[in-house]
Amino acid sequence: MMSKTELQLQIEVANITQERDLLQLKFTHAEEAYSQLLLQFKQMQRQLFAQRSERYIDPNDPQQSLGFSTEDENETSPDLDADAACAYQDAVPSTVTSIAAHKRRKNGKKVFAENLPRVDVIIPIAAHDLECRCGCQKK
Repeated sequence: MMSKTELQLQIEVANITQERDLLQLKFTHAEEAYSQLLLQFKQMQRQLFAQRSERYIDPNDPQQSLGFSTEDENETSPDLDADAACAYQDAVPSTVTSIAAHKRRKNGKKVFAENLPRVDVIIPIAAHDLECRCGCQKK
């Protein structure tokens, strides 16, 4: 038969074992959350600061998202069948609108009106400014 102290020690060992298992589980969850946050941080850094050729843009959805969505949000609800989905799409008005094409105005050189006065001013240059240091004539 066990003494009272042995029984207390066994109970304390069981409690410590449970506490250790709980702490290991918390550590595992914290480690997973840290790795997920680190991955999101690296993706955001790459998206913001990387070369455009290194950025990933989904061709089906060119709008860049923050990447925080979960798989549950992307899935459709299982109680909707194909007929209900078609009926829903028919009931919801389309958000696509067509816009008439327009011509782009070119930004060219602005021309002054013919009725504005024009004056040609010839600025005289000193003789020492007409030659460079080597003695050649400047144009």
